[in-house]
Amino acid sequence: MLTSWIFGYEKFTFKLLWESSKVKKQMFQKIWCYLKLSYIIPV
Repeated sequence: MLTSWIFGYEKFTFKLLWESSKVKKQMFQKIWCYLKLSYIIPV
């Protein structure tokens, strides 16, 4: 009972970390594109 709960918790935290890393990656790409554009075209 306890082991299955711990396993489920580990799976949940892993999924949470994976999702947040995906979001971070997307945000980083957006910021990177914005920086590139702002360097190419002076605002």
